[in-house]
Amino acid sequence: MRARDELRMQATIVAWLRNRGYHPVHMANEYIRSAKQGAIAKREGMEPGVPDLLIFEVPMGREEDFAGVAMELKTKTGKVSKKQKQWIARLEQNRWIATVIRSKEEAVVLLTELGYDRVS
Repeated sequence: MRARDELRMQATIVAWLRNRGYHPVHMANEYIRSAKQGAIAKREGMEPGVPDLLIFEVPMGREEDFAGVAMELKTKTGKVSKKQKQWIARLEQNRWIATVIRSKEEAVVLLTELGYDRVS
């Protein structure tokens, strides 16, 4: 149930961003793979813990403030893994806004504060 709720939240946030001209990216690390597919994906650069949504575009006028936005989506009771925490810290060290989001409303507030409410 929790995964389905996170997927619905993610789809809503992606639609909100796309409606404003932005192109969020999802790293599909969570899909079940065979051992062989997993090994191939790892060689190709798959990393566990990468946040659910990455936004490489920065609203006009905010380029000096941050390099991008990374959101790890969780339900109100969802747990953040050690690898997810490490990725959030790594991104923050590189001028990204990286955070855990627990509702679509929380995401919209953050994105609006950062200027993503304006059409790109």
